[in-house]
Amino acid sequence: MRITKKPDERREEIVQAARELFGQNGFAKTTISDIAQRIGIAKGLFYYYFRTKDEVMNAVVDEYISETSEVVRHIVEQDTDFLKRMNQVVFTIIEFTQKTETVFAELKDSDRFMFHQSILEYAVERFRQQVAGLVEEGVEKGIICCKHPYTTVEILFYGFGMLNVSNMEREQVIDIVGQALCVRQEQ
Repeated sequence: MRITKKPDERREEIVQAARELFGQNGFAKTTISDIAQRIGIAKGLFYYYFRTKDEVMNAVVDEYISETSEVVRHIVEQDTDFLKRMNQVVFTIIEFTQKTETVFAELKDSDRFMFHQSILEYAVERFRQQVAGLVEEGVEKGIICCKHPYTTVEILFYGFGMLNVSNMEREQVIDIVGQALCVRQEQ
């Protein structure tokens, strides 16, 4: 018996299946047939919701970024120590890169580099405003002396997106970010 679902529900089901499979197998090794089979639909029904695998990948990326952006927004809005919040934001972004590493790694090193670059640009754009606002707060409080918050934040994000920072020690990452933002040493 065929199960009929609401369009939004079916679309989300496809995105979740793609997200799981991209995470397990990577983007290149996951086929549209794999996604359809995972949720028990005909391959043609996939095409009703998404024209290409790239399109469903964009939906997966948007979900990852929306989830992470919400966490970052919550951290930025907290009324706690500035450096604590900054560190939490940095490690939230690093966790984002770790969660998506299997999915994106092969895109960096293949003929799909431009697709990876467009995903990275989209992520940077979504996070930049939130984090640059936090950096500006640090400047106003005299905690950091970063002259170009937006540009510095972009450079950090692109660096996180292109490097494998997951192998770095936590203190090393904090030190690098602190130097980039010119965090003033305690007196």
